[in-house]
Amino acid sequence: MSKILDSDNIEFGSWRYAAFEMEACLKEMIETKSTKKNKIPMGIYKDLLEFFDLILGAIEKTQKNNPLIQIENYRIAANAIRKCKPSANRIELNKDLTEYAKLFKILDQDRKLSEDDLEKLKELQHFFNKIFKFSDTKVYESVVASNGGNF
Repeated sequence: MSKILDSDNIEFGSWRYAAFEMEACLKEMIETKSTKKNKIPMGIYKDLLEFFDLILGAIEKTQKNNPLIQIENYRIAANAIRKCKPSANRIELNKDLTEYAKLFKILDQDRKLSEDDLEKLKELQHFFNKIFKFSDTKVYESVVASNGGNF
């Protein structure tokens, strides 16, 4: 479902929902200090697995799909991290995104979380919050633009 994040055809409602749901799921995982199989709605989990796969493709410079979609997904994720960590350089961004992708893959398993996992989960929750807020802003801008600059 790569088109969710394609900059030429973003379905903001779908992306906003995925980011919103992930933020809520991560909050519960942090509170219970554990992950549970099927806690994340399967459609969202699969879409976000693809999202991270596309990002890793952009980082590793491998063309798994359309390279423009990979770059756009990377750009969205990098912007979210820069909102969380304004001084992050490209190496730090890539390291964080790689860690988030690795962590995300284990969220659909039954397991207790270590203190390190909990800290990374808090970062991931903040990351999804920034994506939600970014998409919220883009939805508003899109509505205003479609109404000739009037809301």
